[in-house]
Amino acid sequence: MRIISLFALLICGLAQSQNVDIRLARNYMEQGEYEKARSIYTDLYTQQRNNVNYLYTLIEVNSEMEDYASIDSLISAATKRNARLKQLLVDRGAMRAVQGDTITARKYYNEALDHIIQQPNMAYAIGARFQHYSLLQEALKSYQMGMELNERANYNAQIAQVYGELGRLDDMFGAYLDMIDANPNFRGRAQSIFSRYLRDDSEGVANQALRKALLRRSQENPQDLYNSLLSWLFVQQGDYKKAFLQEKAIYLRNLESLRGIQNLANITIKEKDNSAARMILRYLRDNAPDERSVRNAEEYLLKLDAGEISTPDEVTAVQEGYDAYFAKYGTDKRSLYAQLDYAEFLAYKKNDVLTASQVLRDQMKLKLGPFQKAQVQIALGDLLVLQDQYSKALILYTQVMNALPNDKIAQTAQYKVAQTSYYKGDFDWALTQLGVLEASSSKLIANDALELALVIKDNSTDTARVALKKFARGNLASFKKQPQQAMAIYEDILTQHKGEEIEDEALLYLAREQEKAGDTDAALANYNKLIELYQDSILVDDAYYAAAQIYEREKGDLENARAYYERLIFDHADSIFFVDARERFRILRGDTTRTPS
Repeated sequence: MRIISLFALLICGLAQSQNVDIRLARNYMEQGEYEKARSIYTDLYTQQRNNVNYLYTLIEVNSEMEDYASIDSLISAATKRNARLKQLLVDRGAMRAVQGDTITARKYYNEALDHIIQQPNMAYAIGARFQHYSLLQEALKSYQMGMELNERANYNAQIAQVYGELGRLDDMFGAYLDMIDANPNFRGRAQSIFSRYLRDDSEGVANQALRKALLRRSQENPQDLYNSLLSWLFVQQGDYKKAFLQEKAIYLRNLESLRGIQNLANITIKEKDNSAARMILRYLRDNAPDERSVRNAEEYLLKLDAGEISTPDEVTAVQEGYDAYFAKYGTDKRSLYAQLDYAEFLAYKKNDVLTASQVLRDQMKLKLGPFQKAQVQIALGDLLVLQDQYSKALILYTQVMNALPNDKIAQTAQYKVAQTSYYKGDFDWALTQLGVLEASSSKLIANDALELALVIKDNSTDTARVALKKFARGNLASFKKQPQQAMAIYEDILTQHKGEEIEDEALLYLAREQEKAGDTDAALANYNKLIELYQDSILVDDAYYAAAQIYEREKGDLENARAYYERLIFDHADSIFFVDARERFRILRGDTTRTPS
């Protein structure tokens, strides 16, 4: 038993050593140090002569070094040891091709294809080597021959992949859809592959090809699968109303579950497509078989209406909507989330903070669970901040922290403590709380905590913190949804504290307020001013990203958007916006494939 254990340890140690060598060799390859890479792979191949992957890599390294004689020797020795390695005929041909001897190369390719006739089970290995060298027609022929000669062989995935590499998108999508038909469990993998080709809009060539393929199949053989895939496609494109038509078709065919429609409603709400959300929510309200789903739909509809109020008549209409809702369902804890939304409407749209606070206090009298109670306490704390009752707000936030110490809502409460302390000018205590939150498991909270902490630290060189106190008042005005007051404070800072550390923060926050107010020209001017004057500021990536978003989504100026994304990618690789900026840049550049997110 002891001998077996020692043997296992020896094998494990060898495997770990080989993994280190492989990583080192790959690094040498990436750095162009091919001689060092060849030395390591030669040692590895010497230890494991049956490992064809080491052989393939040695061929690749020698090809980079243009050492074709060594490649010939490697292939000759390998085929002498194992005559079944007929796929190496492809490598011989490829090496002749790069040396300009296309006639001999073709001879080797044809010899490899002929061998499939003799041994159909070699089709995969030979096809894969053709595919490795981008000899796609030969690869396709290899896989097709293998399936024709061996009815048990299945190279459909490889064939579909080759179609994609050839740009034969109709054939590629058709092949993958056949595979989904044969095995529904393959759908997730197929969608992942599709996403590499699809664009965000419906005009992409791949988008149109997939849509046509699905529509054709849906017409020829109506079934939920094709409607569901069409819905998925439309969601990728942001065409939520079209996705809804597909989900509705699935529901009407079976009259079983509204889950697909409910999931789509959640997506539209998250993506802030309120027009599509309303359409879907009204359908759920009118067709859901259970009261809970109907109530949820009605709640969301009221929340959407409250969020888009712009006239007194609309305020009245929303108030009447809530009155009708509570008359119908009551004000017990089942309507808690509607009550939370209603309190927000009263406080921010009707400016009736006292009534909003009373609504929340009434909810606190109910027998709520700890998580529900915490949500009400945080909402009530926010209303106290609106009334400048900071000490009372801090008590409520702290109660949440103590009641649910291991929950994300406690981290939210702790951020509220820091934020409120900051508003009231207690900057040192705010920094203490923020220091804990910078390691938060919630990325959003951690980023917000880091940003606020940097604001405080960067602007504390003045012991009186005059500019910082003004800036905090501007932030508080933003929190209270008083944009004009907030912008006036930021503009005052830019005038009275010109050249001080606070200027880049004031420019960024002023631009954000202007953007929220719909003044995108003024916002762009200030984002660009920040970029021009403060290239070394840690806020520059925020400005690049925000400006790019305005150019892309508001102005339709894709050239400028692409330029700003590009600057962010190349100059700010450590930015939290890097991944999304790279994705947007590739799409705007017109790449044929999209990197999955």
